[in-house]
Amino acid sequence: MSLPDRGCFIIKGKNGIGKTTLLNIIAKVTSYKGKVYSDSKDIGYLFQTPQLLDDLTIKEHFSLFSINVNTLKKLNLGEITDQYPSKLSSGQRQRVGFLLTILSDNKLVLLDEPFANVDEENIELMSEIIKEEKHKKMILIINHHSGNLECDGAIKLINNTVRVSRHDCNNSDIQVKSPKR
Repeated sequence: MSLPDRGCFIIKGKNGIGKTTLLNIIAKVTSYKGKVYSDSKDIGYLFQTPQLLDDLTIKEHFSLFSINVNTLKKLNLGEITDQYPSKLSSGQRQRVGFLLTILSDNKLVLLDEPFANVDEENIELMSEIIKEEKHKKMILIINHHSGNLECDGAIKLINNTVRVSRHDCNNSDIQVKSPKR
């Protein structure tokens, strides 16, 4: 499977087919018998449950990554800068994790269900941020939400096969067999 340096690809497949495992392999979080070649050592990963540090305020999280805390306003989070993650709703934590991941300097961004627990208004705002950022980096997204996410292609996992399509998120034109386990 080969992807360009920039853009946005959706990862599709049935539950349990290995979408999250694929992201884990790319991020080198999970061991894999095959080889993963990536020019980028700068990988940002938003797990299904955002990994925020409980003893840091949201403002401190943003300063760790040198991201302007005012970007929280893009997702209606301007009022939470001095709060700790444990005081936020799951949707607020998801949006904070999303911003920290997508606005980081990473060249490759992996988003595992970024819209989970997020309302429609903020999903649209997040989709706009993805649209802006995909011109600067490669973004891979596992997404079951049916919103207006503008993508450059799709990666479909079907029966131990990875199918990559470019410019059409619904059809497949490239097929790469995954190694047998």
